[in-house]
Amino acid sequence: MPYIVKSSLDIGGKIVPWNEKEVEKLIKEKEEKLAKAEEPKVQEAIEETVEEVEEVEEVEEVPADSFSNTEKNLLKEICPEINFEVAMGYCMDSKEIFTEMMNEFFNGNKTEMLNNLYTAEDWENYKIQVHALKSTSLVIGAEKFSEEAKAQEFAAKENRIDDLKNKHVEFIISYAELLEQIGNWINRA
Repeated sequence: MPYIVKSSLDIGGKIVPWNEKEVEKLIKEKEEKLAKAEEPKVQEAIEETVEEVEEVEEVEEVPADSFSNTEKNLLKEICPEINFEVAMGYCMDSKEIFTEMMNEFFNGNKTEMLNNLYTAEDWENYKIQVHALKSTSLVIGAEKFSEEAKAQEFAAKENRIDDLKNKHVEFIISYAELLEQIGNWINRA
């Protein structure tokens, strides 16, 4: 069964990878050293070994279609605009579905289309595109951006063109920032 250590152990300037065999090997090495040592040193070394082994804990078992805590934390670090819990609710708690939705959102970049519709003052099609962004961004947990898209959608729907124009550049910048975060998560190595 695999193990990890809460804190790293430096042995001779080298970080030791931890698993059950490594722990057993470490214990055996320390026992051999103890056999050669004096009694007070033996007790101290035994206590050190016990403390090190007590720091070892089982690795989190994660179902294949789920995120580990490490993966969740990485997502939150790379994509602070994504609410992981909201996304999982929309993606049926599926890592595969969430990953597919993130890829689709990223690859379906609508920036050029939105700018062209804005320039042409084609508010009906602009409304349709921001409506789609509102929905898909919520599915991936981008709540703030979804609200911004909703505001643009309703400005177009209610013919509040001045409001739409005043927020368009800010909306496109938010979209670009979200796409950048998602791209960084998709391309993580």
